[in-house]
Amino acid sequence: MGALTGLVGTGIGYFVVGPLPLDGRAMTKTADKGSDYQMGFKTAWDKKTQSKKRGSFLAGGLLGTAAFVAVYISANSSN
Repeated sequence: MGALTGLVGTGIGYFVVGPLPLDGRAMTKTADKGSDYQMGFKTAWDKKTQSKKRGSFLAGGLLGTAAFVAVYISANSSN
């Protein structure tokens, strides 16, 4: 993503990335718990998975941007 849209695209994507949906295994573990527990678990799940996805997206975007800048500088310094 970073090579295509640079830092602007990385910034936009960082804020657009959402959490992963609850998987079946996680839902099964909370099935016998109360509704407060299930709500808290879902909130924590969303927060944690969104954080992981944002971190991965940011790392990829910054790496792509750095690669683009390195290629651009290399191409311009050979002229």
